[in-house]
Amino acid sequence: WCPRFLLYITSIRCCFQLADQVLVIETYQKKCKSFYIHKIIDKHIADASGLLNQGFEDEFGGEKGPIDSADDLYTPLYLDDGTKLNVQQFRLFRHKKQYLIWDTGRAQWIRLAG
Repeated sequence: WCPRFLLYITSIRCCFQLADQVLVIETYQKKCKSFYIHKIIDKHIADASGLLNQGFEDEFGGEKGPIDSADDLYTPLYLDDGTKLNVQQFRLFRHKKQYLIWDTGRAQWIRLAG
């Protein structure tokens, strides 16, 4: 059984803005192909879930919800080509220890720097 067949059977082809998974095809010397399936993650800066350590939940009331002043929050993302994006939310997936971010302005996946 090949995992890419599972992707073809359970999913339909769509644009990257709507996709939940991505199929990465790597070709080595025009002979060998490797197929990788990755889940696309949506990150929102205003969502504070996962920011507090579990040992400190009682000190902060144990609440992990959206931050109140979410309209003013932006985070800089430094891309591999030297540019910087200030975003409130972004889509990413990880492939071979590299994070790829969807740039809506250019409509392409770009690697994060570092």
